[in-house]
Amino acid sequence: MPILLAALAVHVVRRNVFDVVVFGLTVVVIGIDRYRRFPVSTPRRAPVPSWLVAAGAILFGVVIGATDVAGWPVRISLAVAGIAALWRVAGAPPAATGRTGGPAPAGRAPRGWLTWAGLLVLAALLELSSFLQQPDPQTGSYDHPTLSTLIEPLLGSTVFRMIALAIWLAAGCWLVRACLRPGDRPPGERR
Repeated sequence: MPILLAALAVHVVRRNVFDVVVFGLTVVVIGIDRYRRFPVSTPRRAPVPSWLVAAGAILFGVVIGATDVAGWPVRISLAVAGIAALWRVAGAPPAATGRTGGPAPAGRAPRGWLTWAGLLVLAALLELSSFLQQPDPQTGSYDHPTLSTLIEPLLGSTVFRMIALAIWLAAGCWLVRACLRPGDRPPGERR
């Protein structure tokens, strides 16, 4: 939650209304999910077959990737897909996601957790440092590039944009499934 609030503050400084709304809604949904005191009854749904997820991701990539990278169709599609995934996971019963509503059980954190957390914090600090060294919040700089400054030229290619969007949606579907079935692991993945 602190990272999302920091990202929200950066988007407020950048005066990026669309991202402020998306990050703000995300914070609200996570906050509601975290502090809800009532059980949610959601019907058990059969998982969507992997081939259908792949086909949907490819279709999404082709259709949305064919539009302008900075256009509203891309932004709205990404926001709707992301918030729908967040809502799906947040609306699941606590038992389905491994959340119990109480404090975490005592014991050791999963192996590698601290390493991943450290890497993500380091990446966030590097991104923030680069952002603060830009000439202004709206202008990227190659002297101190943010990730968006580095990726923007690649997204200028329609084919690359289509592939990136398809991979983004497929990865998001995989993450939603992983959140809804925390005990399951993809085939071949070690515990």
